[in-house]
Amino acid sequence: MFFKELRSTVMVYANTLKNLPSSRELSITQTSLQNAMMWCGQMLKYNGQGDNPYANNGNRKTVADIEPMYDKTEAFFVTENEIELIDTMRESIQKDIYQLVDKHVEARKALILEEQSIQIFAALQAIQQHLVESRMWLGMELGRRRDEVVTA
Repeated sequence: MFFKELRSTVMVYANTLKNLPSSRELSITQTSLQNAMMWCGQMLKYNGQGDNPYANNGNRKTVADIEPMYDKTEAFFVTENEIELIDTMRESIQKDIYQLVDKHVEARKALILEEQSIQIFAALQAIQQHLVESRMWLGMELGRRRDEVVTA
């Protein structure tokens, strides 16, 4: 259940960025969040809890044949201002990272060297990496905004 919730939360982060003025930093953050979301999907697939969000039944010929993601959400964070929003997202991502580390520790304790466990460890590492990168790029966005005001 954790990875379904995490995937949904990461989608909320990505949706939130769409409401902010674009910048290089936020564009890279968006990419990192999308990567984390996709790896959460892989984790669900490895655990037998989910499937390919764009599963192909062999009959896809046109755009109309592409089904929507099974877990798509349009939800997003709302705060008083953009700086507070970015800080709120960074703190929330940090909490997700801590929970992910706990899941990684649990998985290591139950270590069984088989193909599925190797895939699970790879997915855990990728999710963590992309969440950490997202948080760092949001920090870079705060710095960019500070520097714009200082030099203006």
